[in-house]
Amino acid sequence: MSFHRILKWLGTMFGGQTVPNLKKPEIANIEVVVTPETGNPSNMKFSFPTKLNGKVKHWKENSDDTWHVRFENQGAGGFLVLFNIEDDNGTGCRFHDDPAEAMYCHGLPSCPTGPSRWEQFVPVGVINDGRTLVVFNRNNPAHDFGFTLRFTTDFGPREFDPIGEDANG
Repeated sequence: MSFHRILKWLGTMFGGQTVPNLKKPEIANIEVVVTPETGNPSNMKFSFPTKLNGKVKHWKENSDDTWHVRFENQGAGGFLVLFNIEDDNGTGCRFHDDPAEAMYCHGLPSCPTGPSRWEQFVPVGVINDGRTLVVFNRNNPAHDFGFTLRFTTDFGPREFDPIGEDANG
């Protein structure tokens, strides 16, 4: 989906309000891989494919078993982040329909445990039959933050708690 189609869709879905931006944001596609435990499909793990180059990097810290996402775009207009569920094992994993329920976020480098919203990393829509969460990341100022991606599955609700880093202030 192109940047302009996303903005047009957002304007239609949210009463004419568009994503707040000063410059055109970069589009960042991030796969969220769902892997059920062998023999116990109701117990599932979430991950990102490791990516250590480019404007958006994601990796797992071995010391604390936490996934990290770093955004770097040298002062451009932030990012329009598309978190895309990759569910090759048929767990029925989808984002919550309500963007505010699909992601909690706060400006602390720890994962939020309840409803929260941080104006720098804002969920704005859920598309593709619940398989994509659209988030606007201002990426300004430079700041570490915590966010929780929230899902529905055939086995009940699940959460994934990465740490984010906006590197360009």
